[in-house]
Amino acid sequence: MNLRFWKLKGPQVIEVVRRSSVKLRLAEWRSDPNLVNDAARIVGSESFQCMLDVLKNESPANLCLPLDATMEARSNLQCRIEGYAMALANIEAMAKVQKQYDTLVPEFAPEEPPEQQTA
Repeated sequence: MNLRFWKLKGPQVIEVVRRSSVKLRLAEWRSDPNLVNDAARIVGSESFQCMLDVLKNESPANLCLPLDATMEARSNLQCRIEGYAMALANIEAMAKVQKQYDTLVPEFAPEEPPEQQTA
């Protein structure tokens, strides 16, 4: 049997390729009409809607806990359910425009003393 095929030549070098990630948040995405239009086109497709339905069917909310489950296990499952639902809602929200509003600056006027009524 020829074992030369299995022999490695020298040490293997693994190079990590860094990719830049998008730094946008959901509110920033939803304030850009071009990004929202692209997302609406994708979300509006029948195949994507089918994918979302499959993901909703796979929700941890459909899992059953055993009768003797601890409170820790129950709270863990509740957190998973809420996180899963939030992720799906965020995917659908990317296709809906939301304007960003300026933050309100409080401007308080000095209080005026109440007027005294004379009888």
